[in-house]
Amino acid sequence: MKEKGLGVLLISADLEELLSLSDRIVVMYEGKISGRMDASEANEDNLGLLMMGGHDTTKEEHAHE
Repeated sequence: MKEKGLGVLLISADLEELLSLSDRIVVMYEGKISGRMDASEANEDNLGLLMMGGHDTTKEEHAHE
């Protein structure tokens, strides 16, 4: 599907499932996007933080490299 430019919207709180099936992940909190990232950058810690309304720290970490 990816090669054809198609996508699938997967809504789940199962982080292991999301990480194994996704290319990109967008997290929403209280109806607003709290973060988005490639699945290769995601882990259960940063996704959990975004799910609780925190902000994406992966971009900040890369900015200091």
